[in-house]
Amino acid sequence: MENKDKNISIKVTVEYYIKDAISEFDFVNDFYEDAFNWYKFISDDFRDSPENFTDNVKVVKVETCK
Repeated sequence: MENKDKNISIKVTVEYYIKDAISEFDFVNDFYEDAFNWYKFISDDFRDSPENFTDNVKVVKVETCK
């Protein structure tokens, strides 16, 4: 029986913290308190990396994918 190397996929879950990102007034009035829509707007429809906006990064979980 032949023993072939198999590639393993890894999933990394990361939290990005964006301190003092927006005024409360603008968050309520422009984005209706929806952080998802706010981030979609500042990231140019998710094309810009969260690394460009973050103050702190925290790795939450690292796991293998099956």
